[in-house]
Amino acid sequence: MTLHTGDLLQERYRIVSSLGQGGMGAVYRAWHLNLHIPVAIKEMIPQPNLEAQTLTQLRRQFQQEAAILAHLHHPHLVGVRDFFEEDGNAYLVMHFIEGESLAAIVERDGALTEDQALIWAGQLLDALAYCHNQGVIHRDVKPQNVIICPNGQAVLVDFGLVKLWDPHDPHTKTVIRGMGTPEYAPPEQYDVTASHTDPRSDIYSLGATLYHSLTGQAPPSATQRMANPSSLRVPRSLNPRLSTRTEQAILQAMEPQPERRFQRAHDMAAALSDRASTTVTRSAGATHQATKVMPGKRDTVSSRPAWVSAWVWGLGGACLLALAAGVFVLMMKKGDSPPSPATAALPTETPITALPTEPPPAPTMSSTATFLPPSLGDTWLRPGDGAMMVYVPAGEFEMGNDDDGVEDAFQMCMRYRGHCEREWFEDEQPVHTVALDGFWMDRTEVTNAQYQQCVESGACGPPAERGSHTRDSYYGDSAYDNHPVINVSWYQARSYCDWVGARLPTEAEWEYTARGPDGRMFPWGNEFGARLNYCDANCVLDWADEAIDDGYVDTAPVGSFPRGASWCGVLDIAGNVWEWSADWYDDSYYARSTHRNPAGTSSGEYRVLRGSSWYSNRSYTRSTYRYSNTPDYFDVDVGFRCVISLGERPQ
Repeated sequence: MTLHTGDLLQERYRIVSSLGQGGMGAVYRAWHLNLHIPVAIKEMIPQPNLEAQTLTQLRRQFQQEAAILAHLHHPHLVGVRDFFEEDGNAYLVMHFIEGESLAAIVERDGALTEDQALIWAGQLLDALAYCHNQGVIHRDVKPQNVIICPNGQAVLVDFGLVKLWDPHDPHTKTVIRGMGTPEYAPPEQYDVTASHTDPRSDIYSLGATLYHSLTGQAPPSATQRMANPSSLRVPRSLNPRLSTRTEQAILQAMEPQPERRFQRAHDMAAALSDRASTTVTRSAGATHQATKVMPGKRDTVSSRPAWVSAWVWGLGGACLLALAAGVFVLMMKKGDSPPSPATAALPTETPITALPTEPPPAPTMSSTATFLPPSLGDTWLRPGDGAMMVYVPAGEFEMGNDDDGVEDAFQMCMRYRGHCEREWFEDEQPVHTVALDGFWMDRTEVTNAQYQQCVESGACGPPAERGSHTRDSYYGDSAYDNHPVINVSWYQARSYCDWVGARLPTEAEWEYTARGPDGRMFPWGNEFGARLNYCDANCVLDWADEAIDDGYVDTAPVGSFPRGASWCGVLDIAGNVWEWSADWYDDSYYARSTHRNPAGTSSGEYRVLRGSSWYSNRSYTRSTYRYSNTPDYFDVDVGFRCVISLGERPQ
């Protein structure tokens, strides 16, 4: 149906204006009445005259793809907020952002400089590598689907032809069939009966996009090239200033035979990197090795590709400007503090109060309190929020994983998820001995009810979204008071821990709590069992473990799995929700970690998360697994718990 200004969807999205319409549906600007932020909504209109059974299958598959795409969290990919159906149509809700397409820039200004083109190519290749690691192929990379944000970052949008790719079953698994735009689509995308698309198809399209960007002309289509191989002019004949190295990389990416192209996005990035690294400083997120943003996770929820004409796109990351009631999230620079509220360009529809930039004061505690030496398993009720804390005694342990452990993790991932890469687990190396002082850790994750106390005090902003994966009402609903708080960023988690006179755990403290001095693979031991909430038979994802039923399709009440307790009595440290750590993420930090009380590298772009979630496959529930994301990141399976150092706890 055609939506009009003022129409209301799901009792929370008010239509503001139409942004464009095409063969697959329409896109609207809307206002989120609960979060007080602008959003873009894509309306998917079913093709006419479809049989009821076909329509049902298409909607089911579209929803599954939506759930996958929503968990693609990368600085150079479009972001998605919600998915729903209403009055027979399906809708995707995206972050709203302004930018300009690469196609429009080239049309206006002509060919790009090589340095600038390679910066954006590096960002896009990193985004593609991330997608491919998740088993997702874009299949429509082209200048029109690359948005350049006001801050100069490139973002890949419009997953309208997305394919969920399995190397063991490479045939297309997608609702939306299509060949893409001829000038940028590889030959195999024209005839699905003779061949199939895989990550190398996106590499062809990226090469064609780079060709257009550096020559000012679109390349001939694959069919034209097959009919007349000489129709493709080498890039330097159109732009003599182009380096031979870049020209060779473009031509290899655009080879008609997939086996002659770069086999991985990172291979192409490496071929271009020498030129790029010697002439420009690439933005954060453009390199692969420095960060680890959930290989194979996403492992996460809701979904929504981006279809908006020309310049308006939903975005999670590089150009993100998402403002929620009491919370603002903006692309962060290095450092621990969010930007000043004065720097955020707030939407004009509704005034929004931003969080304070300084940590709030902790609850007042007696200055005359004395401390009695605790022992293993001692518990204590924290006065600030009534949370039970468990004492973790001082000790040494072997942190990380050896070659055999990494190989076991890789094989476990292949068995229970499929399409994994060994390098996803190599940041767990090397094994190194760590000594820690004693500390107190929350027995469970911080709950909705506990977090709400902080919000009501004015010290914390509310979660970015009130719903969970399967529940429209979650935070603020008394039925879920004892469930873990979710949809909170690292900054919000830190503010809460500050408020109760605590802090976030270091990565070493977290792993020691989970593994203990005997180095367990899982908190309860070395054999997996139904002792946690993870992606089991209730999970709708491809990596669901049908052999185990943990009883939950979403978050579970904290403490629901006492048999999953760690050696010191901490609960839910595997599964349920990912937990923020104090540390910056660095995939090579273990090689230079300090021996006593390591606190991670001194700076970075991503913060560490640990522990897996209800959305995770079995390999991520291991106590050594590392994950990271930007500190402004939030999701329906991300929460936290707090710690207090020995001697800092009042009596």
